[in-house]
Amino acid sequence: MPKVSDPSALGLGGPPRGAPSAATPAGGDDVERQWGRGAKRYPDGSIRYLSPGGKWTILEESPTNFKLTEDQGKAQTYARLMAASEPDYLSAVSEGYDPNHWRALIARAVEGGHKRNPIQQMMGSFARNDLQDRAQQAEFLFQDPYLKSMTGAASSGGEDIKSEVVLATQPGQSMSVMGPQTRRTREEVYQAALIRSGPAKATLPAKLPSGPATLAANDPLRQSKGYSAYFSAVKQGRIDKSKKLGDEANPYLARSEKQAERLPKGSYVYLPDGSLGVVR
Repeated sequence: MPKVSDPSALGLGGPPRGAPSAATPAGGDDVERQWGRGAKRYPDGSIRYLSPGGKWTILEESPTNFKLTEDQGKAQTYARLMAASEPDYLSAVSEGYDPNHWRALIARAVEGGHKRNPIQQMMGSFARNDLQDRAQQAEFLFQDPYLKSMTGAASSGGEDIKSEVVLATQPGQSMSVMGPQTRRTREEVYQAALIRSGPAKATLPAKLPSGPATLAANDPLRQSKGYSAYFSAVKQGRIDKSKKLGDEANPYLARSEKQAERLPKGSYVYLPDGSLGVVR
């Protein structure tokens, strides 16, 4: 087989790349029109031809088949972590997360900042509720790659504190006032990481996700009045996750009336219609 780039010389029955293929029947796909009969585009984006003898010929490399410098490799990793954290943070906010909740304020006072010792971290975890834990984890998931991209593996305590303030709304700040501003800052930080990632940019989202995690977007439970009532109670501090599940201070959240009926007798539960009931 001659070593040429003309697909017709590979037995594909087509002219050189970019020219119409007389051998391709009417209605053939664009890849065959461009490359010749038998050429196919594969999930990784490459275009290949499998000869009758079973030999693969790569006609066009995958757009994701590239080499990265060390800095580009790190930047694309940082960008992926940032993009992964944003829906989780926005989801917590949409469910009522507020850094000015009394539990969050106590946790911050105990922990004292981003860098804390294990005892401080444990005490802060006791103070926070589940929603606040989720928001904090998402904040750190964005903050850590940002700091590494700016200062390397090590960063000072002052840099940690500054990055917390500029990237997410903090205790003492208004979510309605500072939320949009910190969101714009996170977008700019993400765009900078995209630029530094070089060719890996093609495999990353063009922008940070702009809404909560989508895994439950079509979940009937999350669209029910019971769900809204439950998380309204969470936001108001009326749910205490330290109590036994089913207790009046920590009720169940039922997906349906039938599910509620199967709960242990005496359990408190938010029903799909938004009411708080007791299983009899």
